[in-house]
Order: sequence, then C-alpha cells, then structure tokens
Amino acid sequence: MLKEEAAADIEDSRYKQAAADFVENDDFPIELICPITQTLIYDPVLTVQGNVYERAAITEWLQTHTTDPLTNAHLTALTLIPCNPIKSEIEAFKEEVRKLGPEAAARLPTAEPPPPPASTSAGNKKPSTESESARGSATRPQPTAPHALARPVSFVPFFQPLTTHRQALNAVLHSDPELGTIQSILGTYLQSKHQNALIKVSRSALGEYAFSRPDIRLFNHVMHKLESLSASVISSRPGLRRTWVQAVNPFRRQLFNALYMSNHCVQAFAGGLPGGRLELPRMDNWTLGVWKNNSLFSSAPISGSRLDRSTPLLSQVHTVLLIDDSGSMLEQGSDGWGGNRQSGASRWDQVRELLSDLAPTITHFDPQGIDLHFLNHQNAQQGLQSAQEVHEIFSRVRPRGGTPLGLRINTILDGYLSILRYERDLKPLNLVVITDGKAGDKRILFAALEEHVTRIVRRGHPAHQMGIEFLQVGDCRWATAHLYEIEEEVSRHHMSLNRDVVGVTPVGYMQQQRMSGATLMQVILSGIDARVNGYLRQRRINV
Repeated sequence: MLKEEAAADIEDSRYKQAAADFVENDDFPIELICPITQTLIYDPVLTVQGNVYERAAITEWLQTHTTDPLTNAHLTALTLIPCNPIKSEIEAFKEEVRKLGPEAAARLPTAEPPPPPASTSAGNKKPSTESESARGSATRPQPTAPHALARPVSFVPFFQPLTTHRQALNAVLHSDPELGTIQSILGTYLQSKHQNALIKVSRSALGEYAFSRPDIRLFNHVMHKLESLSASVISSRPGLRRTWVQAVNPFRRQLFNALYMSNHCVQAFAGGLPGGRLELPRMDNWTLGVWKNNSLFSSAPISGSRLDRSTPLLSQVHTVLLIDDSGSMLEQGSDGWGGNRQSGASRWDQVRELLSDLAPTITHFDPQGIDLHFLNHQNAQQGLQSAQEVHEIFSRVRPRGGTPLGLRINTILDGYLSILRYERDLKPLNLVVITDGKAGDKRILFAALEEHVTRIVRRGHPAHQMGIEFLQVGDCRWATAHLYEIEEEVSRHHMSLNRDVVGVTPVGYMQQQRMSGATLMQVILSGIDARVNGYLRQRRINV
C-alpha cells in the first residue's frame, strides 16, 4: 500500500518543482533530456541497450552507426521501442509548466525536436556556460572507446529458441557440458530476456523498481532472470558449477558495463570495485542465486564485506554526503551549528563550513575522500579531500527548488545496490543526509527506505553493509517533526530486521552541544559502530 501511495507523489514532488526550475533557469529534468539533442524529449524510444532518446535523433544516428551513442556499445539490433513511462513523465512535466501561465508554456520547445548539433558528436556535447555546468543540466555520462573486455560476449546462437526458464534449463541439462555450449545457451536465453525486459520497461514504470530509472529496472530484471537460472542449473547439476561460473560471469560483466555507461550514480560508486569494473567479480552462492530471499537476518548465511575492528572504521566504508540545496537553505541557520564564527550565517554557509572541517578528517582515514551529491543539482562530486575543494563546489551550486529527498535517496541507493548485486565485496555505504526541511515526497522516501533495507537483508549482506544518517540544519519545527516521523517509520524496520540502518539527528538532539565537524564524526561513527557490533541505538541518542 505504501508503494501505491508513493506513486501518487511523483508528479506532486518532482514535476511541480521541475516546472518552477525550468521557468527560472531553463533547466529541464535531466532524465527527460535526449543525450543527442540535449533538450526535452517529445517522442521517447529505447534502444536495445536500454537508453532513452528522441526518436527522430536516434533514427538519424542509426542511419550511419550501429552503436548506442551514449555508450558506444555495439547494438545487436537496431530496433527502437516506444518508452511510455518516460512519455507520461514528459507530459506531467509539461502540464506543470502550463499551470504556471501562458508565458511559461510558451517557453517549452516546439513539438519538432531540434537537429543534433553539427559540431559535436552525440553524448560528448560540452555545457555552454560555467553556470550550466554547475547546475548539472547538461551533465551526461560521457561515452568512451569500448575496451576489449567490455565488448559483448561472443557466442554461437543455440539451434533453437530459448525464451523461458524451463527451455533454457532443459537445454543445459541435456547438452554437452562444454564451455562453448553453455555460452551458446546463455547468450541465446539472455538475448530473449533482454528484449522482453525492454518491452516491459517501455510499457510501465510500476513494479518492484517503481521509482527507478529504466536502466536500473532493466539491469535488475535481467540479473534476476540470470540468478534464477543459475540456481536451477547448480541445484540440478552440482558438477557443472565451475563451467557455469566461467560461462555466466562474462555475461554479468556485460550487463554491468551497459549500466555503468548510462548511470552517473553507478559510475560514482564503481571506483570502489576491488578489481575495477572490467575484472570478473568473485561469485558465491548469493550471486549465483542459490541463496536468496532470507527474511531473517539472524539465520542468514553472511558473505561480502567484513570490517576489521583493528583499523579505523572510516577507512573501511565509502562515505557519501547528500546535501539539501533547496531554496530554504539560504535562510538563517541554527545557533546550535558551527560555533561563534557562524553566528547569523545561512544554513547553506553553515553546512559548507561543517563539511570543510569534516573532509580533511575523513581523508586522513580514507584517501578516497568523500563523495558529494545534491538534491536538485544532478552532478555528483567525487573524492573531495580538502576544505578548499568543498568551498569551490559550494561556490558553484546555488540553492534553489524543493526537497525531493525520496527520489534522490532512491537514485543513490539504486546505484549502490545494483553494483552490490554484481560485486558483493564492495565497501559498505555510509550515506549522510543533511537537510533543513520536510521531504516533498515523504511517501516515496519511506517506500525507498523500506525497499532498499529489505533488499540488503534478503540478499544476506552483513548488518554494516549500508547505513543512512539524517541530520537537520536549521531550526524549522516542521522539519524536526518530519525527522521524528522518519525515525518512527524506520524504528519498526530496525526491530523486525534486527539491524540499525537509519539514524536521525534533529536539531533538538543537539541542545547540549554544538554541531561541529567533530560532533558530526561522532554521529557517523555511532551508526557504523552500532551496525558493526550488532546493537540498536536508543532512539534520540545518536551521539
């Protein structure tokens, strides 16, 4: 029921604010921009890689190319599939713009899409101004030359169609257990499932990944099919396990690389892959689908990242900060933040100074530094290590818009959990959310937290694999009440799943001490410690 209620929040939270941003800054929602034309899509279609384009632009591209313009990957078919979910989102966005009046509606592009820029190739068009770059309006994944190991897996199509799980399983069980034969069966089956998934993604945005991008839905759908087939094969023919792993791993890498090339959040997390994105990952009973759907953490076999308690905790987690950059962050901050030097400063300035203190401390333990994401600016900043770098980033981002906490957290967690599905030996995620207001998409936020926490548990990851800390800046009592509500919502998950995943620190918790870089470190470490040592923090006591 929570998911259905959250679906109704999509237009209310995302497109109402997106329409206002368009009128103010000529900014389209990045997910509704064609990578070729760099403007709003009117007739969205999917390539077989799962990327969305304007039909006229991609049709022109395919007249002289056989590759996906965003990823440079070879297209096994030049079929274009209408993408109805994106089309519905475009119509919702345009409707919100029209509600702002005739002048706003007149600024929408005409129905005839502009031709691709003549001087630049698709996907590598550079932003025209520094401010445009700072807003992230033209920040797209950049295509790179295909690496030899990233090319599609070569296989000879199986002599008969394999469109169902049963057909593929029977083909494996009744064929020679040679690597080439297994790859032939796998390639034929996955090609069918990929095409099937594209059609499903193009028709509906609902399902398990209701609020996720098409590439995330496509990747996880096909990975689920692959894991299900792997589990059936290994349970039926245990002696085939080694050959099966050799055959299936390159296909898994192929799926992951397609996602990597199209998703900026996946790119941000991929730097933490132990052997890099082109190395074949270790496969165990979880990645093979043999173990799955564990609802009780206490009885689930555990594999994946383990923390060494003899070394500093911060060196063993990937710290990511999500910063509220809504318009209200320009209002006066709280006296409980930052000390005397920030008296009367805005919330935005207080957060900037806090992170300036925090970045060098985290870098001391983790040379990779911290990653920075914003609610309304799509470009992520990776590996910040110094106060100067923090100041430079904050000087380029201007607070505006609303507070789409649910959608942004869902996007970040989607990227992390998709990589984690591919490679279980990924550093645990330590997500710190600093906000001053109530989420504009509260039901989406609750649904996203519930879904991702449940996935972490059911896939058998250790308790410390993912943690989220919410921290309030400013003294808005509505925001404080909202954070209390988040705490109420997640506390029942903590009790039922026996793990402390989400921590909440409203301003009211800090009455006894000021928020500083050192205090924030205490909040972060208390969450990691609770997850590592397997206890639940008392509510309203995070430091």
